Amino acid sequence: MTTPLFDITAIAVDRYENFPPLDGVIADAEAIAELLGQVGGVRSTHAKNETWHEAAVKARLRAWTQRDTPSSLLIWLGHGDSNGDKASLACYDTVDPVVANGFNALSMADQLDVDWGRRQEHDAAWALVIVEACSSGDYVKRVAAMVRDDVRQLYLIGVSGDAGAYVGELRQAFGRALARLTPNDEHVVLDDLIHELLSALPDARPEPRQWRRVLLPRARPVAAAVSAPLDVYEELMALLATVPDDQRNHFFPKFWATERVDTGLHFVGRTEEARDIRAWLRSADRGMLVITGRPGSGKSALLGSVLIRSSPLWQPILARFGWTGEPWDDAGPFDTALNLSGLSIAEIVERLTESFGLKPAAEGAGWSGADVDHLIDGLTGRRFTILVDGLDEATDPVAVAGSVLRRLAAQPHGRVLVGTRASVDDQVDGPPPVRPELITALGPAHLRRLGRDRAALAAYVLRRLTHLPHGQRPELTDDEIGRVADLITRGRDDMGFLFARLVVHEVLADPGLVRSQRLTELVSGDHRAVFRHALSRLDRTTPHARALLRVLAFTVGPGMPRSENLWAGLAGAFTDGHQVTEADIDLLLERAAPYVTVDAEYGISVYRLAHQTYRAALEADER
Repeated sequence: MTTPLFDITAIAVDRYENFPPLDGVIADAEAIAELLGQVGGVRSTHAKNETWHEAAVKARLRAWTQRDTPSSLLIWLGHGDSNGDKASLACYDTVDPVVANGFNALSMADQLDVDWGRRQEHDAAWALVIVEACSSGDYVKRVAAMVRDDVRQLYLIGVSGDAGAYVGELRQAFGRALARLTPNDEHVVLDDLIHELLSALPDARPEPRQWRRVLLPRARPVAAAVSAPLDVYEELMALLATVPDDQRNHFFPKFWATERVDTGLHFVGRTEEARDIRAWLRSADRGMLVITGRPGSGKSALLGSVLIRSSPLWQPILARFGWTGEPWDDAGPFDTALNLSGLSIAEIVERLTESFGLKPAAEGAGWSGADVDHLIDGLTGRRFTILVDGLDEATDPVAVAGSVLRRLAAQPHGRVLVGTRASVDDQVDGPPPVRPELITALGPAHLRRLGRDRAALAAYVLRRLTHLPHGQRPELTDDEIGRVADLITRGRDDMGFLFARLVVHEVLADPGLVRSQRLTELVSGDHRAVFRHALSRLDRTTPHARALLRVLAFTVGPGMPRSENLWAGLAGAFTDGHQVTEADIDLLLERAAPYVTVDAEYGISVYRLAHQTYRAALEADER
């Protein structure tokens, strides 16, 4: 980012002539500046070990009021004091008592008035002033009372209220707040950061002056949105953290197609099905291959594995995380991959058009179903191979199948590999569908149905319980792990990989489950039964978990945002007046990871229940 969105000026007073030193405040200031760099903040240059005499402080504040960037964060870290009538901050040469001899509230207010004199020329410019010092709450209260009445877009925070301050509190609070962001957050509401700071610092005193909502664009770690259950999301983020930025942002959007992902790290089995797909990719010049099966049968995992096997870039990266698949050097890479979940025909056509480097049908005219013709014309004569998953979750899957995918597969050199349920009526824990309308709409195609693969299920469970980061493997013997795998594979024929993944999560959350009859009872049920077991666990371990999940049960569309306290605020309606905090949401997302999906809408992260069957289980449990 060549032009900063806001300036960061820090006065970190670590050494004093007459008071104890404050080790760590300079490092704190540097860390805060680095954290805020991802939302457009750039720290003003200065010598790190500056001696902050009162004259140096005043010179720095004068320079701050003359900065080139209209908006700014001003941080003061150091000693302070108040006697109930006055409050001041200590400089290097301040003598005792600080209240009488330090940098007083009027001096700070005068600088803020000067700053406003320049800032008011820029309607959207703002100033956030944070003081971490003893009695900083009283100090900012007095500053706020002394600034001019017409000052706008000013927010002051005294980190320690009227009590003592502790070095590191502010840095830790900023770290927690920014750690909650995901790659889906294209921008950050500054008010959210302020709210989270105040939540993390209960003694803090806020003093806003005519403050309006501020939106900060964010430099995302991945230039693509992610939609995935949170356990898969965490695994993906750990994987991407090992990839250089240029490779991450060039290849991730293509190979996981900005949509719901499956890393393929735990994929096992399906040898015959994989062999059929490989043979089709090697020999077919045109047409369509459809991978279908019941919910949770492993369609997405199989397609994720196929994508990895055909991607030379990702194979060595995934190998570091335990991937042991065989590369398909003879099958050729995919030109693009796309998950259709939640997408309309217009959005699908737009994304495919962009993926192939084609120009839109009409610049600035928007997208419609009519642009399918333009896409087909642009691909005429080209060889291409496309992978799409989640057809059954598209906005209008029958129309997508017939109007887009069927036509692409009919091109002289076009190949389309599709993952889908046979019908939109085929739901988790529901009966088999009566009619396969999606298969019919796709037209002539090679069809591969995924049944229950007991051997693969057993291998999958063993892998999930043994291939864990150091220190995370549960205290279970090999025999106990084998019992988990055996019970799952001997269970109901309609319970597949999704069911196994949920049971494994419950075992990891409570290893004692394996040594009791409860495990046998659990695996004899369905996905709803596992979710109800999870609800009971969360009731015991996670404050307000049920209230937070109830909000998601009522959510429609992509999901519920955390932004501006929306999710936590709504959950408070179900807690008999008890406040729900962002920390409560953090715990829920950690402990209920496979049951909650993170997605994106309007450039921010949103959350929803991963499957509608969990909503039904929650509603039934509330009756």
